[in-house]
Amino acid sequence: MESLEVVKLLFRDWKGSYRWLVFSLFLVVISVSGTLLIPYFSSFLINDGITAGNSDVMVRYGIYMLIMAVIVGICEFLNVAIAVSFSERSCHGLRSGAFAHIQSFSFGGLDKYSSSDLLVRLTTDIQNIKIGIQQTLLNVFKSPLLLIVSLFFLYITAPGLMWVAAILVVVECLILVVYLWFSTKAYEKKQVKYDRLNEVLRESMSGVRVVKAFVRQDLENQRFQQASEELRESALKPQYYYAFITPTLMMLVYLGSAGILYIGGTGLLQGTGLTLGGVTAAMTYLIMALIPITTLGYMIPFLTAAISSLGRVYEIINEETDIVNVENVNPVDTDK
Repeated sequence: MESLEVVKLLFRDWKGSYRWLVFSLFLVVISVSGTLLIPYFSSFLINDGITAGNSDVMVRYGIYMLIMAVIVGICEFLNVAIAVSFSERSCHGLRSGAFAHIQSFSFGGLDKYSSSDLLVRLTTDIQNIKIGIQQTLLNVFKSPLLLIVSLFFLYITAPGLMWVAAILVVVECLILVVYLWFSTKAYEKKQVKYDRLNEVLRESMSGVRVVKAFVRQDLENQRFQQASEELRESALKPQYYYAFITPTLMMLVYLGSAGILYIGGTGLLQGTGLTLGGVTAAMTYLIMALIPITTLGYMIPFLTAAISSLGRVYEIINEETDIVNVENVNPVDTDK
C-alpha cells in the first residue's frame, strides 16, 4: 500500500480523537514559543543587564526566563503523556481489529499469509507503529515549527548573520533528502528479510520432530543460517546510512556555531552594530534551527518503519474474505 494511502486510513480511524491531536499541537506551539523566548530574553539580560551593570534588569529578565522554562517543562510533560496514551490506544485498536479480521479468514486467506507473517504483523509491526505515532506527536509537529520560528528570531536578533543559517539549512535539507531516498528502500528490504527469517524459524520449530526423524538437522541449519545472513546484510545497510547521517548533521551544527561566533565576534570588534547579547542569541537560534533537521534525520528510520508496518497491518485489516455471509437466508428445516 502507498504511504499516503495508509496515513489516510490511520486518520480515518482517528476520527473522534482529533481533539487530542489539536491539543498536542497547541502544547507544541506553546513549548516552542517559550523555548525561543529564553534566548531572546537572554540577549537583553546580557546587553542591558550584565554589560550595563544593571542588576534590576538582570533579575527581571532572569525571572522571565525562569517562567518560560517552567511553562515549557509543563507543556513537554503533558505532550509526552498524550503521545504515550494516544499511541497505545491507537495500536490497541489496530491490533484488535487485525486479529478479529484474521478470525474471519477462509482457508484461502490463511494460506495467503503464513502464521509467522501474521505474528510479526501483530507484534513487531504494531510496535513500530507505536513508536512512529509517538515520534510524530513529540517531534514531527515540533521540528518544522522550531526551524521556522528560530530563523525568524535569528533574523530579528542578528539579520547580518542570517545568510550563515540559510546556507547550513539548505545543505542539511539536501543531505536529509538523499538519506531518506536510500534509507526508505533499505528498511523495506530489511522487513522482508525479517519475515523470511521468522517463516524459516516457524517451519523448523513446528516440524522439529519430523526433522529429527529424517535426520535433516544439517539442512535446517543451512536454511536458518542463510535466512539469518540475508537479514544481517539487509539490516546493516540502513544502520550504515544512519551512522553517516547523524554525525554529518551534527558536524554542520558545530560548524555553524563556530561560523556565527567568528563572523559575529569579528563584526562586534569592528563595530558593525552587532551586540554581545545578539551574537550569543544568534548562535543559540542557529543551533535551534539546525537541531530539528538533525532530529528529523534521527526520526526518519522510525517513521519509515512505522509507515511500512502500517501498510502491512492495514493489508490484513482490508483483506477481503472469500466466504461472505448472505443476509435474509431461510433457515434449514431440521424437522424433515
